[in-house]
This record gives sequence, C-alpha cells and structure tokens, in this order.
Amino acid sequence: MPISCQAHDYVEIVCMRASKVHLLLHSGERVAGIAEDITRVGGLECLQLITPAGAISVDLLTIKTLEARDNHISAHNFIVQLSAE
Repeated sequence: MPISCQAHDYVEIVCMRASKVHLLLHSGERVAGIAEDITRVGGLECLQLITPAGAISVDLLTIKTLEARDNHISAHNFIVQLSAE
C-alpha cells in the first residue's frame, strides 16, 4: 500500500528544505541524514539521504516515522508517522 498524499507532502517538504531527518523503519532500524530528494530506484520511490557514510536511498514504504529535528528554524522540526504497519 502506498503512503498517503499527506505523508508524501511531508517527505517533499523535508527535501525542499534540505532538513536533518531521523527515520524509524518498520524493521526497527534507525537512519539519520539530510533529506536531499525523492528518487526512483528499481521501481521503488525512495528518499535520498546524505549521511556521514555517503548518500543512501530509503524506500518510502519502509519508513514508519519521519522526524525532522535539529534544524535551525524551529517550525521546520516535526514528527510524522508515514504508515501504521
């Protein structure tokens, strides 16, 4: 099941702002980096992050929670649940 349009909007916002984000994946893994873009990788829609280890792509469907935090403008910090599963 794809993420909702509203959830997708939040992903687009963090990319436009190049926000620092922290992701909680359905697997329990946590990933952090700077949101760069939404890309297609092997037919999957992915959030591209810049991390200290380099650029990574995270399938949007694997993201449970997206948290924009530690950004200079406090209004740019928020938490959104992308999917319940």
